[in-house]
Amino acid sequence: MACFLPLLANDTPNDVQHALERIGPLIITPNAAHDDALINVREYWIFCAETSTPAPDTSTVIKYIDDGAQKVIVTSVLATKLAQQGVPPTRLVLLLDVTGGMALSDKLRSLASGVLLKTQGIEKETISSVKKFFPGAEIYVFPENVDNAVQTIRELSQTGSKL
Repeated sequence: MACFLPLLANDTPNDVQHALERIGPLIITPNAAHDDALINVREYWIFCAETSTPAPDTSTVIKYIDDGAQKVIVTSVLATKLAQQGVPPTRLVLLLDVTGGMALSDKLRSLASGVLLKTQGIEKETISSVKKFFPGAEIYVFPENVDNAVQTIRELSQTGSKL
């Protein structure tokens, strides 16, 4: 699996997009999922946070998967609803926003194959706790503040997480 997951803006130039897709799967917004330029992208995930406008419902997210998204990044509430509708954990990545604190229930452990942590920075203790809570899951970190990209990548590598 890639050590870096590019999160693309809707207006990312095609040449940049093609270069980034060589690194690993692209993370795109629901708005970009309807972009004709993505027809030739070999692997992409859709960031379906409830902060998206409008907030995606289960039928919309299932349609993204049916239309070719390898995975969808969703909140725990949406992941629970999708699991109840039969979406396999291998297609779901949980979005956990640890900037405002979080409470995890045991039900979440089996819902997804990965976790995307939204953090203020690189918080090794938090990452370690999440890795223990979700054994076997891929852990991805989406830091809001990155002062030194090289140092950030090194720190994440030490925790066994991905950027």
